[in-house]
Amino acid sequence: MMRWMARGWPRLWPWLLVLACVLVAVAGEAQWTGGSVGGGDFSSGGSSSGGSSDSDSSYGGGSGGDVFAAIEFFVWLFRVNPLLGFAALFALLLYGIWSANRQAGAAGHQDSGSVGSSVPSATSRRWFEVDLTEVRIALDGRARSYLQRELMEQGRRADTRTKAGLVALLRVVVRALKQSSSAWIYAGAKNFRPMSSILAEATFKRLAGEARAKFTHELLRKDASGLREGEGHGVVRSAEREGEGVVLVTLIVAASREIKDFEATSVAELVNVLDDLAALTDQSLVAVEISWLPAEESDRMSTATLEALHPDMKKLPGATGGRLFCTYCKGPFAAELPKCPHCGAPREPASSSATPPPGSA
Repeated sequence: MMRWMARGWPRLWPWLLVLACVLVAVAGEAQWTGGSVGGGDFSSGGSSSGGSSDSDSSYGGGSGGDVFAAIEFFVWLFRVNPLLGFAALFALLLYGIWSANRQAGAAGHQDSGSVGSSVPSATSRRWFEVDLTEVRIALDGRARSYLQRELMEQGRRADTRTKAGLVALLRVVVRALKQSSSAWIYAGAKNFRPMSSILAEATFKRLAGEARAKFTHELLRKDASGLREGEGHGVVRSAEREGEGVVLVTLIVAASREIKDFEATSVAELVNVLDDLAALTDQSLVAVEISWLPAEESDRMSTATLEALHPDMKKLPGATGGRLFCTYCKGPFAAELPKCPHCGAPREPASSSATPPPGSA
């Protein structure tokens, strides 16, 4: 049994992702709204002769909706009968192991006798066809509403079935971000070296899945399979605890040329990489995924919450944000709030340390 499970483990992560999301949702963790739009084609190894007929034949961007539907079903099942819910999850896990082993066995039969015919040599340029980058920028209340509206509108209008449409979408989003650069407060970077098309596609899907996994209510999804919109879930978070809120925009881009590596430590670095992304053409762009969190106006997220969701993001110079501790009640709260939401005491400079004061819980 253990040997059977070990063989299927590498192909099991999608099932475990669903399981983890279900358990988090059932445990009553925060529910967040979000939106995403994207598409691309890795099948040609990053090369393209034109941008008018490139369909999303390889990048499975539309599968996220099925994952969210499965999560909602299991959450509902848990609420109806917890024992039945756990039984269903256990059955799903066993089915995933069985399916992974079956696929691995089939692949082994297909590949036998043909190893080496499709694998490029160690010096082949096919190992360095596609470069990837992920840019994350969090904007404060000065631009939050504007970005939320702009991304929803552009997501609806975007032509995600062609490379030309994806390039146009990327440039519009880059322009909107640069116009709001005064509101940038946090940033995150993930740089990669050029890699094979197969590895790049797997990495791209993983990054896109991680970004969309941060929210549980997807209000908009646009990809090659079409537009899907969900109704507002009426998520309301107290402005006294979350403030004006921030919006986190994530850009994941794959290209058939090298993308500039960058450090998420300054506005200048971010502007440079955004300009580089905007310079991509329908011949050099392979795929793009854009997501934002939260997507609903009333769904506020403070900088303290942002740091909890993305601990690797860095505060930009001069930005205000993070978690403070009240001088009086010792409770944690977001640095942008004028007073402690727990006891009402005004924020004082002495409480600006992110380290809990002595005696705090």
